[in-house]
Amino acid sequence: MIRSYGYNKIKIETLETKYLSHRELAAQGADIQKRLNNVRNRLKQVESRFFSGDKDSVVAAEIQQHIEQICMKNGIKVQQSKVLETKEIGDYKSISVQAVFEGSITATNSILFALKSNQKYFSIPELEIRVVSTRNPMTVRTIMTISGIMGT
Repeated sequence: MIRSYGYNKIKIETLETKYLSHRELAAQGADIQKRLNNVRNRLKQVESRFFSGDKDSVVAAEIQQHIEQICMKNGIKVQQSKVLETKEIGDYKSISVQAVFEGSITATNSILFALKSNQKYFSIPELEIRVVSTRNPMTVRTIMTISGIMGT
């Protein structure tokens, strides 16, 4: 009888420990689920700024159009534009366009700001700014690579 009491006491203590451990894991699981939902919601917000389309070329043309509109709003004409090679980024694609234009540093700054604050997500992985003429240092030539993300 005494053995059985000691055995039952140890068994109860073991079960209590397991219960507390499982309860703690369940609480963590709920917290993890909440964080996962937050991450999913944030991902949806970010993905809403990505380009959608069936073909890379269609998205590239849309990016070129955005660049031209932004430049025109700032009084600059795009002199040259070319589509670069598409890069795979997991489930997404990075579509890049290289644009060349000349104008004031103020207009160039406004273009950079407009790209950064655009409803579509743009990144600028490469940027080269040079003074066109030492006699007129207010005019700069900008070669910029602008990338947009395409959802698949």
